Amino acid sequence: GDIKMITDAKGRVTDYDYNINKIDDFINKIDDGKLNFGMLNNIKETVMVGSGKAKEAAQNKIAFEQWAKNSVNTLLLKAKGTQTEGDAKRAAEQIVSALSRNDPEAVKTSLQGFKDILDSQRTADQDNLNFIANERKRPEISAKSPEMKS
Repeated sequence: GDIKMITDAKGRVTDYDYNINKIDDFINKIDDGKLNFGMLNNIKETVMVGSGKAKEAAQNKIAFEQWAKNSVNTLLLKAKGTQTEGDAKRAAEQIVSALSRNDPEAVKTSLQGFKDILDSQRTADQDNLNFIANERKRPEISAKSPEMKS
């Protein structure tokens, strides 16, 4: 019952933190020209023969596409509530659509939208953990890590 709910909420908060950081990292790479969309026609060729920066950008794009394919679906399953589920699905579709247009600004905008949803889900879970911790006078419940360090 309660322990599972608390453990699940902590797990989601950890996942949200990880993916929010990933999104920030991808947005920074787009801004720094280290993650490009549209310019690299054949990623594999670029990885093999490209200069350092082109090679790095191609590797970043592969990492981004793997993250988008794996994490977005996983995070969609965690989105709770009808409104949130709809918002999360739309945000995921916008990421896919932006990728298909090879438009870096559209990718950034869609990532920011997805991040905002993750942020609100994270806040809801954390608020819930804080509430339980305060009600039971057990501060370790609201702590980020499952184990308390003294």
